[in-house]
Amino acid sequence: MSAGRRVSAELRKVRVAVVGTGEFGRNHARVYRELENVEFAGVLDEDASRAGEIAKEFQTRTFQGIEELRGAIDAASVAVPTVAHREIGCALLEMGIDVLVEKPMALTLEEADRMIGVARETGRSLCVDHNRLFSPPALEARRLLEAGELGELVSVDFFQGFGLPTRMRLSQFDNQWLSKLPGGLVQDLVPHCLYCLLEFVGHPVRLHVLTKRTGVLPAAPAEEVRLMMEGERVLGTASISLSAQPFMNHLTLYGSKATARINIDNFTLIVRKNRYSHPLFNRVFGNMEEGWKIFSSSARSTFRFATGKPRSR
Repeated sequence: MSAGRRVSAELRKVRVAVVGTGEFGRNHARVYRELENVEFAGVLDEDASRAGEIAKEFQTRTFQGIEELRGAIDAASVAVPTVAHREIGCALLEMGIDVLVEKPMALTLEEADRMIGVARETGRSLCVDHNRLFSPPALEARRLLEAGELGELVSVDFFQGFGLPTRMRLSQFDNQWLSKLPGGLVQDLVPHCLYCLLEFVGHPVRLHVLTKRTGVLPAAPAEEVRLMMEGERVLGTASISLSAQPFMNHLTLYGSKATARINIDNFTLIVRKNRYSHPLFNRVFGNMEEGWKIFSSSARSTFRFATGKPRSR
């Protein structure tokens, strides 16, 4: 690359900071460090020690307070507990900073509306991190649908499981901020279900929800949630299970020609279709093809993880 082109590329870089350096904030920091068009300007957290650790890991600086961000960055990720999303998100927007906020967007509908109002008043961008729609397999499934390779979309199904964070015991979970949300852990997980369904079923016409307690998480209002949605385009179903094992997350698009199943955990996409005239051949060879795709995709993901190479975006 010539010197002139290098300077041009530098000028296009977006200065970004991460507010909140917990598990989610660390992930945002990791991705920003990998992006070539981003200048990772720093991190901010009320826990200065934690912020210092993340700053050292990703070779950036720490900010001491939110006012230090004014004029120093163009955009910020808000990865603090949900209870503070409105306060910090609105403050950043009012400083002229674009905001990417973790889900759930806010604690209440009123808080979410306030954030949207401030974004409109200031002319800044406000985006909720609905990341599962932008994973490589999800983007490929969308491409197949738009290209007609799945046929007409018939229905959509989403499953959200639960696994304890690494090194955490079940007895410790009730003390986490996620479990202290009004809707418990389900309130943190249900946005995944809703944005994945709404993306494909269209505007909701009718919605039915069932819940049940199992006692797996004593502080949870419910551990099992089942949702049925009638959209303007098709029907959708979703399940949240805090009890079922093993831990699984997947999104399935059922088409009139083929079905696309996205394994959210290992970033694989399996497309099943009737390739043969005989049903037995479709079952046998379909299973073999699915097994090979799972093996090859998992092997690639394992290699990338082991070598520290990021997944393609």
